[in-house]
Amino acid sequence: MKVLFTKFALLTGLLVFAQVGIDTETPKSDLHISKTATDSGSIQIDGGIRLGGDQDTQGSKGEAGQVLMSAGPTSPAKWVTLGKAGGYITDCRVPNEIAVINLTGTQSDLFSTLNNADASPIPASSVQDALDALPNGGIIVLRTNERKNYSNSTSYLHIKLPSTSQGIYNKPFIITLDGPEGENNKLQGGQNIVLQLMADDGSKIYEVSGVSGDRKYQHKEFPTRYQIAKLESTSGGGGFNIVLFNSAVISAVNDKTWAIMSPFCTVQNPIEIPATSGNIRN
Repeated sequence: MKVLFTKFALLTGLLVFAQVGIDTETPKSDLHISKTATDSGSIQIDGGIRLGGDQDTQGSKGEAGQVLMSAGPTSPAKWVTLGKAGGYITDCRVPNEIAVINLTGTQSDLFSTLNNADASPIPASSVQDALDALPNGGIIVLRTNERKNYSNSTSYLHIKLPSTSQGIYNKPFIITLDGPEGENNKLQGGQNIVLQLMADDGSKIYEVSGVSGDRKYQHKEFPTRYQIAKLESTSGGGGFNIVLFNSAVISAVNDKTWAIMSPFCTVQNPIEIPATSGNIRN
């Protein structure tokens, strides 16, 4: 009888007030469970949790290993696979979101043999736009407008970071390089690709890294450039398709400081073209 009465009371509250309160007369949400002295307002679910759906469609319980993630105050929660966003898989600790910087026209040829400040960088405004599209950080994909075949001994790409005062604090992100959708770029055998960060507006880049064989960390300052990734082909003359890239987690921590928090992590690009045989060394 108690169960029947409870169900009736809940149904009545739903129809009349459009909100249901358990142990509260002033619910603040569609379902509000207030804590009690007995069980502190906990919820016991013997089955799964379904997200999405409507009056005609059943919601999803997600896939094995996925976690429930908030999408912000105005969007519904969703099931996500940790370390995967838009086909990109990473062991770097960043949110599961991507933003793309399209390297179009001459920007697609920004790779050069210059390892100095005279090299034309990807502008800070492009990185700023990408970070604006990532509410909590994530993966920034540098996408060339056509499939590239890198054959210089070392090809450098300089990326200018925006001023850290532009509302981008505590947005951890990583950077990867990829070809057009459906294609991977290629690196010839014995050649290298280097991605380097450049601080803008007098900002500085700092890295904290461990010292091998010792429980000690070093705090390093990089006032001009920081090598965020280096990819070397050891596959011989044929080269290989670029499907793996080493990276590091980047975050702005105050007005003048960029922090490199995880210097050794990797990201896998979506594999659209079968890679040739050979070794990849980062």
